[in-house]
Amino acid sequence: MYVYHTVFPNNMEYIGASTKTPELSTNYFGSHPKLKQDIKTMDKSIIKKVIICETDDIEYLAKCEKTVIKKMKAVEDPKFYNANAKSGFPNYGKTFTEEHRKKLSENHACWSGENNPNYGKKLSDETKAKISKAHKGKKKPPLSEEHKAKISKARKGKPSNRKGVTLSDEIKAKLSIATKAYWARRAQS
Repeated sequence: MYVYHTVFPNNMEYIGASTKTPELSTNYFGSHPKLKQDIKTMDKSIIKKVIICETDDIEYLAKCEKTVIKKMKAVEDPKFYNANAKSGFPNYGKTFTEEHRKKLSENHACWSGENNPNYGKKLSDETKAKISKAHKGKKKPPLSEEHKAKISKARKGKPSNRKGVTLSDEIKAKLSIATKAYWARRAQS
């Protein structure tokens, strides 16, 4: 967890905090809506992000972020995206009860399936190309041994979600063709 100061190509700045490690949040620059909008048009390679402090204490993290925002007068200064000096992570480390999870699920049901504004929409080739370009070259950091152990423990004793699924000969043929084409492309590059 850390507090950071970011300077953007448009000469705007932002003070923020993240509950993740710096390695896991290299492409996170802040949560302000105007910042999120502006960042879409920026060259992320020239954004400067400086870590001000690192800690394992969530309360200290919030206090540190608030202090830095006040010392740099980030709320009053128009060159900062910061809109207020509030800090805190109300849901950090919390586990929700089954009842609460059910309520959340019900509240978000209006966005699922046909109710979702993107339901049935197809992405244009241009949009797909933009998404592809944005993800090219990005690699997820390797999983820690602790993380691998948690995944293994969660999967133990559960059958595969493909268990009992039988594929028709037509589907098998399509999969075969697609797999061969994939490996042929890989061999060429």
